[in-house]
Amino acid sequence: MEIILSPLAEKKLNLLLEFLEEEWGKSSKKDFLEKLEKEFELISSHPYRCKKTLTFPNLFICIITKQTSAIYKINESKLLIEVVTIFDNRQNPNKLKTEIKNHFGLF
Repeated sequence: MEIILSPLAEKKLNLLLEFLEEEWGKSSKKDFLEKLEKEFELISSHPYRCKKTLTFPNLFICIITKQTSAIYKINESKLLIEVVTIFDNRQNPNKLKTEIKNHFGLF
């Protein structure tokens, strides 16, 4: 299945990559991108490998690193996986609920 990023996920990923490079250097950014790519390859081949979120039954959560997760949904009819958002696991989970509700009306 093809993986696409929502505009929100793309924005948050770009901000995260900028932060990683500024605070930890290019090698940290590269390491993160390699982990992200590996996880996206696995999801593309096995879209149901990650757990469903408790709050949003049609969304799945993929842990990229202990600090970062990708929230995605599957559209089987289009053979498409859309990454809804990239989330910092250290943040309050209510922020994720609000973010998804505000951007996608999924609550």
